[in-house]
Amino acid sequence: MILITLTSTVSFFLAGYHVGIEYGLINELSSCKTEISKNMSKDILLKELQSKLAPSCKEVDFKLFGLSLASINMLMSLILTVLYYKIFSWTKKTSK
Repeated sequence: MILITLTSTVSFFLAGYHVGIEYGLINELSSCKTEISKNMSKDILLKELQSKLAPSCKEVDFKLFGLSLASINMLMSLILTVLYYKIFSWTKKTSK
């Protein structure tokens, strides 16, 4: 039961990190950025534009009820963490 509670807690923090990136509260990793340098030559810029660039981590492709999937994941993880903690506390009390 402790492992389940710990897993949902870690899931909450990871989803919260992603939500923070989406809302600009946390800087995204360099692997998520798709910025093109200003000092780039025309030929390199053309090659970059023709190749498929990865989307930024700040871009939300899909929303459900106005919330991104990371936001929904964070809320569900929080609910599950609280629920698992309550169940764990209750079973610990009743087993004594």
